[in-house]
Amino acid sequence: MSERDLTALDQDWSNYWQGRTGVESGAALVGVEKHPEIEAFWKAQLQGFDVSIPVLDLCCGAGTVLKILKGLGYSQLTGADISQAAIEIVSREIGDVRGVVTPADAMPFRDDEFDLVVSQYGFEYGDFTKVIPEISRIVRNGGTFVSLSHDTVGAIHQEVSAQIVEMKQIRDTGFVPAARLLFAAAMTGKTEKTNAEISAEFRAAQMKLFPLAQKYRGLSEYIYMNTQSMYNQHRNYTFKDIMIWFDGIENDVDRFLGRMESMHASAINPEKMKSMRDLFAANNIELEPEQSLLDAQGASLGWILKGTKSG
Repeated sequence: MSERDLTALDQDWSNYWQGRTGVESGAALVGVEKHPEIEAFWKAQLQGFDVSIPVLDLCCGAGTVLKILKGLGYSQLTGADISQAAIEIVSREIGDVRGVVTPADAMPFRDDEFDLVVSQYGFEYGDFTKVIPEISRIVRNGGTFVSLSHDTVGAIHQEVSAQIVEMKQIRDTGFVPAARLLFAAAMTGKTEKTNAEISAEFRAAQMKLFPLAQKYRGLSEYIYMNTQSMYNQHRNYTFKDIMIWFDGIENDVDRFLGRMESMHASAINPEKMKSMRDLFAANNIELEPEQSLLDAQGASLGWILKGTKSG
């Protein structure tokens, strides 16, 4: 992966994890991975180990699994993620966890450093031909690897697919550029178009966004409702602040779309699963037969991959 690719990926995921804290529009972007069965899965998988062993949460994000590990009494915890923002959240919200910013395919850890490596919707984002040998390198003989990974048929994949559609549709409405012009006309009077032209463009974009807001109840609704509120109270804002807000919205749409597309692309289909299993075996990690984690309705939440490293 090139330095440019790593920078773009870090920016995408940094923005994602900042959004997941619920700041501003981030609250409208939360949706995937919110299933009680996932926490129950990890609590079951993490039983039976000595809680004093060194554990790595690979591609840890904001620390969902680390929090479970900490709650179970594990004391030697490391979280690794490409996103600096994610590691900052882990340090701030969990504490007493070593946080390391690193890509998964070139980790700075010693050979055989960890007894247990876990990953939730993480390691599959990288080039698995490079990530799997790295996982094997840092797991000691007799150590365990456990992951819950995206699949191509489950509930989360469907949620991600819907998010991609919504983001693209929001962008295609042209609502934000039209709203910018509307506020410029109302607050500065400095526009090249007439008020009638601006109003007509905004109404057309509004008519496109409104059904999305009703259908998805996500970011589209957030944009629609907050734009309406700001316009009704625009005398209480500065024009600069409103433009900054729209800058953030456009960034959210672009970045969130990029993240959802990367989630979608990383999902493991049966062909990819076979290749990954072969590579794990070639690197001395024998995986148990793959199975899916199911939600209460019987829909798949992803592949369970679990294996032990042998000499």
